[in-house]
Amino acid sequence: MLKVKVNSRNQIVIPAEARKKLGIKPGEELVLDVVAGALVLVPARDTNASALKGLGRDVWGPIDVDDWIDQERESWEP
Repeated sequence: MLKVKVNSRNQIVIPAEARKKLGIKPGEELVLDVVAGALVLVPARDTNASALKGLGRDVWGPIDVDDWIDQERESWEP
């Protein structure tokens, strides 16, 4: 768990570890909500597609998806 401190201007700094995990870059907008007494801070996404971009990338790893599809199709019986 990471700790942050509120400064005299009521600002916090998001630790680099958290920014990296969430893919937050300088100038990016975030959405803040209060849920069950906790602050929830998430990157604002323009579209659902941008929020899903890259999802499952680690599943395929070094596999070329197009080659895999071609191999699967070739294995089908006529």
